[in-house]
Amino acid sequence: PTSETYNILLRAWARSKLRQAGERTDLILREMASRGVSITLHSYNFALTAWANSGDPTALTKIESIILEMILHQKPELMPDVVSYKTWLRAILAGDETGRARRIKELQRTMKIHNFEPNDFIQETVQKYIRTPN
Repeated sequence: PTSETYNILLRAWARSKLRQAGERTDLILREMASRGVSITLHSYNFALTAWANSGDPTALTKIESIILEMILHQKPELMPDVVSYKTWLRAILAGDETGRARRIKELQRTMKIHNFEPNDFIQETVQKYIRTPN
């Protein structure tokens, strides 16, 4: 299987909204790595979406872990993009209010550290929940 083949499978799991979708995408990413198949930004974003759509109570923690993994690769082509950050933000907002502001600040800090310019939606949503100057 190629990266494209795996991405088709990852996209299907991301769209499924099944509780096990996040775990399945984790397994697929690990299989890709073990077979030497390139994991792309799309691969990671499909996994993020699968976790966000899964309703799994550990989804937000898993999403944060995947974001960190993307950053640790230190490859510009694997850095989180607008889809990644929007998915992370959506998962934060869908989760428990406990720690929401802290997690949004972490998202904001991560974007700033990595010189990511958020789109209007992300910027406005972050500012709505955290009243900090730009």
